[in-house]
Order: sequence, then C-alpha cells, then structure tokens
Amino acid sequence: MKFTGFFLLVVFGFWGCGHPGGSSGDWPNYGGNKENNRYSSLTQINVGNVKDLKVAWTYNSGSGAA
Repeated sequence: MKFTGFFLLVVFGFWGCGHPGGSSGDWPNYGGNKENNRYSSLTQINVGNVKDLKVAWTYNSGSGAA
C-alpha cells in the first residue's frame, strides 16, 4: 500500500510539470526557463517587423539616478 501511494504521488507530481518556456508562450522564470537560455518560440516579432517596434511604456523609479 505504501508503494502504491508513493508511486501515485510521483506520477501526479510529474504530470503537472511541463517544459517551461514551451510552445505555450509562457516565460515562467527570469531568462525564460530553468536552463536560462532566453529562447522563445513565439513568432509575432521577427526580422521583418522588429524595426517597427516602439517603446510601449517606461517607469520612473524616482531614485534620481540618470
């Protein structure tokens, strides 16, 4: 009985673990995924339209540093 409970715990524990930064477009960690490789499979921004990007927002922290 103990082995069955442990086995189910392991199976259901790994079931919820997907590959971070996969095709879902999620960016769960700094650097994209646990490997920190900063890769994204998204295709909205590409070499043809990257020149058209503009600043969407800025943040002034009020620290006075330039």
